Amino acid sequence: AGPRDIVLLLDFSKSMDKQGRLDIMRKAVDTLLQTMTLADSVAIVAFSDGAEVVTTSTTTGNELQRATSAVLQELNEQIQNKELIGATNFEAAFDMAFRILSTPSEASANCHAAILFLTDGEPTVG
Repeated sequence: AGPRDIVLLLDFSKSMDKQGRLDIMRKAVDTLLQTMTLADSVAIVAFSDGAEVVTTSTTTGNELQRATSAVLQELNEQIQNKELIGATNFEAAFDMAFRILSTPSEASANCHAAILFLTDGEPTVG
């Protein structure tokens, strides 16, 4: 499939607590991160009332990161431990994703770009 620039938009609103939705999302993220290689780049945006980039020790903010095993492990650990809060603001999540993909980055694979949107439902904010 070739190198990919992937931005994951992950819903951490309180409604994700119902019917095992959070566990399903976390398992999906874990599985996806395991498929990534050094040729890929990744960013994760956690959203609820607002949106924030999940950072690692090697990044400071709104940028793609090279999918090294250390970066993937650190991102996965943060996602597995992140708490639910607030409502669901799709607009803030997509604004952040488009900002990340439009910002030049040394980590970018400069090829296929994808936004993967993992949520349980309708926007309640934004």
